[in-house]
Amino acid sequence: MCITAHYIDAKWNLQKKIISFSQIANHKGDNIGKLIESCLIEWGIEKVFTVTMDNASANDVAAKFLKRRVNAWNGSVLGGEHLHVRCGAHIVNLIVNDGLQKLHDSIAAIRNSVRWNSTSMMLDVALKFEKAFTRYEEEDDKFLSFFIEKENGKKMIGPPTSADWESASVFVKFLATFYEFTLKFSGTLHVTSNNFYHEICEIHALLNDLADANDPLLSLMAASMKDKYDKYWGHADNINPLLFVAVVLDPRYKMKYLKYCFEAVYDSATVARLIVKVESILHSLYTHYNAGSDDVNAKEVIGDSLPKVVAGRNRLLDNYMQKQHMESVWSKNEEKHDGRKFNENLDDFNSYDFLAEGNMDNVSATGAANDN
Repeated sequence: MCITAHYIDAKWNLQKKIISFSQIANHKGDNIGKLIESCLIEWGIEKVFTVTMDNASANDVAAKFLKRRVNAWNGSVLGGEHLHVRCGAHIVNLIVNDGLQKLHDSIAAIRNSVRWNSTSMMLDVALKFEKAFTRYEEEDDKFLSFFIEKENGKKMIGPPTSADWESASVFVKFLATFYEFTLKFSGTLHVTSNNFYHEICEIHALLNDLADANDPLLSLMAASMKDKYDKYWGHADNINPLLFVAVVLDPRYKMKYLKYCFEAVYDSATVARLIVKVESILHSLYTHYNAGSDDVNAKEVIGDSLPKVVAGRNRLLDNYMQKQHMESVWSKNEEKHDGRKFNENLDDFNSYDFLAEGNMDNVSATGAANDN
């Protein structure tokens, strides 16, 4: 099992350090929790903001175990209530796999011809050689005999037919989009927590659009994937609320943009409840970090005074900006936002050390268990 520590250093750089790579006797929850605990003790790490794990019942048990231990060290934030973050990249993988089931035979026919595991890259490359596979089928007896052989008592699926190639050409573009989502969730050179919920909303919008598509194949796949999406992200209570807080702490977005995202997904009653919930957590975090600070100047929240920074645009954000008639806020020369630009070189920030500490903790949270 691999354990990776993410944190923000004094210069507002995201740091990622592998602090353990070791064998584990079994994958029972308590054993996972104890191995992580021993690693934290070995490194002298007492304060833990969040722990990101794949979606598995054993990891749920491990997270509860760690919550008890970290609370005993007085090293948790808000009693460890929001310690556990479910890996976003893993959830995207589960969602896509449900869509793949609708194309299982077509995908298997092509995969069995090339023996690759990575579906997205495999289809992208294989489609370029569709005619070559057709020639193989016509002229190479060994190629055909390969599919006659049985694997685990069953005849292998393939070779791919014209219908299989047609299905693959539709799906490869679709799959590439979700591959991009996985990369965004799994970023290690820049913070991801502030964009995590934004990407969830983008997936929600994409699946809704695909479900209404004229292509029956895409519509069928999207409906299946939407069911899996709803299982993990359909209800806001299933999403760690610290990921909502991270949106508010990003001066490009703040509470107004978070509310806009909520309104794009949930009914008005749920939106109102979520806004109250996020505001409550923000106040609790303020109290938590202020408790250890002697800063007498930290009586007002700095937010609107922070400079505007620029990020890559996409559909949901563009719609929001158009609705608010705020396009002028964005610079024509867009600069990649790396999660520190809005905090570095701020003279005011030295007067709010406890706010800086809280922001460091929040933006260092990762939405993907990259090495686990």
